[in-house]
Amino acid sequence: MVYWTEFKNTILPWVIAGALVWLVVSDGRRRSEEMTAQQLRLTQSIEQIHLLLSTQGYLSPPISPSTDNGSPFGGFASP
Repeated sequence: MVYWTEFKNTILPWVIAGALVWLVVSDGRRRSEEMTAQQLRLTQSIEQIHLLLSTQGYLSPPISPSTDNGSPFGGFASP
């Protein structure tokens, strides 16, 4: 019975804590991979729409990372 008490009070909490840390880290990695994949799909969709609009004669701003200058229009110049 002494062995069980010693295990329960000293080793078991560390094993449980390690398992929880592993679960949180693996879930974070999985979510990061999913978000990266979704961002790639969104980028491809935007590029397809940009190409479709340009083939139909519409002009759209170039696809580039926006530089937020504090305006409500994001990185684009105000109208």
